[in-house]
Amino acid sequence: MSSSRRLILATVAIVLLGCTIVVLMLSDRSADRSFRQFAVDVDTAKVTSVTITWPGNDTTLTLNRKNDSWVVTVATGDMGAKEQNVGELLSCLSGVEAMRQMAKGEQSWAKYGVSDGCGTHVVVFGKSGSVADFYCGKVEIDQQRGRVLTYIRSSDESSVYMTDGYLNMILNRPFSSWIMEY
Repeated sequence: MSSSRRLILATVAIVLLGCTIVVLMLSDRSADRSFRQFAVDVDTAKVTSVTITWPGNDTTLTLNRKNDSWVVTVATGDMGAKEQNVGELLSCLSGVEAMRQMAKGEQSWAKYGVSDGCGTHVVVFGKSGSVADFYCGKVEIDQQRGRVLTYIRSSDESSVYMTDGYLNMILNRPFSSWIMEY
């Protein structure tokens, strides 16, 4: 094989390798996902209030932002909220990534604990109205990977998503744990 042929083959190989690298770098990887990336995604700086309604309980927790602090609003007035607990909640709400879509229909809601009667109902409000409305369901522990898995369903869709995190445990604290002790 002559040296000019080798040079041409080497040049073609380098050009093809370069084209492959460029195509891989520019390709849109978001199209690989067949379901949404976040089960819940809230800009916490814009949150004005959060309501949490627990299943089988007639008590609803209402957290309201007043100036630079948070209060628990009850029938008799406002009580100071534990800032640490509210901060943990807001941190979780800032991006609950959907790891996997578990089901697409209402027939599976009870299995994952995200139906109206058995899921914790959370509504997050901003100045312009509701910014998130979802049900938080059952928790599973993945001991092999050391993860806590929570199931979530948005109120405006029928799909159930598996998420990684402690959102269920943060939401299902007793009412008294949200109130600042004096």
